Amino acid sequence: MDFLCLDFINSQWYNNHQLYQELLRNPGWINDFLTKWKLGNEFNLSEGNINQLCKLRAQLTELIEKISSAQVLSPAELDQINTYLALTKVIPELKYDNIVYTLELTPLVKDFNWLLAQIVVSFTELLTKYDLARIKICQNPACKWVFYDESRNRTRRWCDSSCGNLIKVRRFRARQRNK
Repeated sequence: MDFLCLDFINSQWYNNHQLYQELLRNPGWINDFLTKWKLGNEFNLSEGNINQLCKLRAQLTELIEKISSAQVLSPAELDQINTYLALTKVIPELKYDNIVYTLELTPLVKDFNWLLAQIVVSFTELLTKYDLARIKICQNPACKWVFYDESRNRTRRWCDSSCGNLIKVRRFRARQRNK
């Protein structure tokens, strides 16, 4: 399951476990990210904008760490989220397509503040519509990838099998040394 906010948060870690680089400073990655999430490509990100994105990412990472350890967000943290949500004004619009009515929120202005708000909207949807116990951080200390555990019994501990195998091999080798 893909979430805009998790892709954004994971931009600080190893992208597919390759060497670390600051993806928010990589125009190619930003373009791919905006295209994947249908956010448009009309943003000319200044150094200040990128710094704001980095700050938002750090804030969301802290909140994910709390949530993944079953802690409740404080009123100050909720205020922080609501401040981002208030950055943009939207018009609710009822639409009809293929015998289905939908409610769409159309922004008055599609600017950088709207982009920040969209990332936080994704985060709030994750918190309000999905099982919080399934939001996890990879237990490989060198990875820390954030993921949504879709396993049946909710016991997934690693972002993917390569991290899981790496940790299992390390534990096995440590046990062999201690014999």
